[in-house]
Amino acid sequence: MKHIVKKALLSGLLILLMALNVIFPTTVETAEATETTESELKNVLTQKGIKILYSQYDDFDGNGEYELYAVSDEGDEWSNKIYFVSGSNVITLFDTEYNMVSEPRVYTIDDTQKIAVFDKCAGTAASVISLCYYLDEYGSPKEVGVGEYLTQTNGAEFVSYVHEYDANSRHEGGTDKAYYLHWNGKGFEEYRGTTLSLKQLKKYTGASAIIKKIKKLRYKDGKKKYKYSIKKILYRKNGIININLSCKTKYAKEYINVSLDVNGKRVSLHTSDNEYSYYGGKGIWKAINAGIYKKSGFPDLPAA
Repeated sequence: MKHIVKKALLSGLLILLMALNVIFPTTVETAEATETTESELKNVLTQKGIKILYSQYDDFDGNGEYELYAVSDEGDEWSNKIYFVSGSNVITLFDTEYNMVSEPRVYTIDDTQKIAVFDKCAGTAASVISLCYYLDEYGSPKEVGVGEYLTQTNGAEFVSYVHEYDANSRHEGGTDKAYYLHWNGKGFEEYRGTTLSLKQLKKYTGASAIIKKIKKLRYKDGKKKYKYSIKKILYRKNGIININLSCKTKYAKEYINVSLDVNGKRVSLHTSDNEYSYYGGKGIWKAINAGIYKKSGFPDLPAA
């Protein structure tokens, strides 16, 4: 009998609790992550008296929180500073006098990483350096400096330029040659060149036709024309071949190069990243740049 009474009391209590829940429903509120707006992050800088010249607002590490990179307007274009803002925290990333800083570019590596790139210049073409910033596992910005005008080609693949005075043996004429880099998540690796013989180059379909065009190239000096000869040939694992050419004139040796794309067993003219392509060259000239390609443009970087 006691068990029956106890069971009845428990049943009644359960019915009462259910009824109370209908009358006074219990709700559990979960806090949603709030995204700091661009204007809020900019306001953090303006409250500190910092005038913004350029900025880029994004989620740079894919964690749902947005950050801001900014270049300050110091009233003098040669005194720009670079700032990073996250929440209410401000970090000065670059503060060096007599340097002009460009508008930042943002490159998406994947869903978890974006990098911000600024070009800084101290007044000469040779002084241009691309400053690259990424966020580490703690959300702190880290700097990587490399070459000139760092540009993304695809995903983790990049091209950067080396400025040298190697258009001829008298070191006249500045050149900007493209070297190719791979982003490994925390820095860059370079696709180094390995020497290729002319015989090895000719094994590629399309190479013989290109070599014939190269042999027709001439350097013009007034009424005189000088023939170019093939020097060192460099193959890079990202599928680029650089062919260095030179010719001896009355006053100096002139240097140019032809770049090729490798696609399996076939080669073709590489018509981007080259000086003459930029200036509207036609035919093989679209694949020609001034200067001498080296095995490495950035010897301090690890090999890809």
